[in-house]
Amino acid sequence: MISGPPATITRRHAIGAAVGVGSLLAVGACVVPDSWPGITVIGDNYRAAAPADAELSVLQSNLGHPAPGTTPGSLLTAHAPAVTSDYLAGRVVWLSTCVISITEARIAALWALRPDRA
Repeated sequence: MISGPPATITRRHAIGAAVGVGSLLAVGACVVPDSWPGITVIGDNYRAAAPADAELSVLQSNLGHPAPGTTPGSLLTAHAPAVTSDYLAGRVVWLSTCVISITEARIAALWALRPDRA
């Protein structure tokens, strides 16, 4: 479940999260790389919490149109500078005990909308 940041969040917290958490798909504490169904849950939760980012066209506008066979990991690699920028600017989403950047949340949301979703 996505929740708001603590009342005392600072840029230092965001940088600490970037160092401690790394990226959404690179750290098993948040999501196992590319295959764990939890990324779909994160994407669905983010879309529910951020209606402005809930539509496929909006996500594609922000992230581009992934080619067939693209994985969340490859999307993260392609958007690594944006992820770093998000953490440094404090653009993060708090998810239970995990914090991820807005770009990572959007990648999860885009993945949750993939056509082959079971």
